[in-house]
Amino acid sequence: MAKGKIIAFIDADCVAEKNWIEEILGAHESPYLAIGGAIANADPKSFFGWAAYFVEFSQWMPETWVQWQDDIAAANMSYKKEIFDRCGGFIEGTYCSDTDFHWRIKRRGYRLRFFPSMLISHKSMDRLDRFLKHEFFHGRCFARVRVQGQGFSKCTRLLYVIFAPLIPLRLFLKIALNNMRNRIYFSQFLKSSPLVALGLICWSLGEAVGYAGG
Repeated sequence: MAKGKIIAFIDADCVAEKNWIEEILGAHESPYLAIGGAIANADPKSFFGWAAYFVEFSQWMPETWVQWQDDIAAANMSYKKEIFDRCGGFIEGTYCSDTDFHWRIKRRGYRLRFFPSMLISHKSMDRLDRFLKHEFFHGRCFARVRVQGQGFSKCTRLLYVIFAPLIPLRLFLKIALNNMRNRIYFSQFLKSSPLVALGLICWSLGEAVGYAGG
């Protein structure tokens, strides 16, 4: 329904900086069709909030640098409207539809540009049970979308189920590396790392169930 040339996305549990729109407009003076921004943690006093933040948003922390990305959370994304005409819209009725869309535009030869000056803050979950349930659900949705969007065969799905126990280790190392490169939240990561690992285990269990067809 949107009629503007630029479409910006922000989630209901996020708060934009006062210059957010200006930064988006400035970024889109470039020829890039898909531009995302940085995501800060809006709950710095919540132990569980930090764990939830690192599990989902450590790739897009503030005070990083302009770069290409394979995926950027739609909690802080903007697009020139023409990209939807070329690549279709978001799939409906599932989590991770933004990731599926980004896979599709990548197959069409487009890339995502990350502008950290486009900054929002995300309010994460502050209860352990909600955090763990959400990560399981998120991982399950990711696997389902991946199976459909990338055309996984039964054999490929079986292999992903078998090797699902390795997913938490891979993701934890990736998150740790992100925090070593950008130390803005490094001390918070160290303090919450046991919970981060627990959240990633729940994510991987969800992935395994999703790949198995559940």
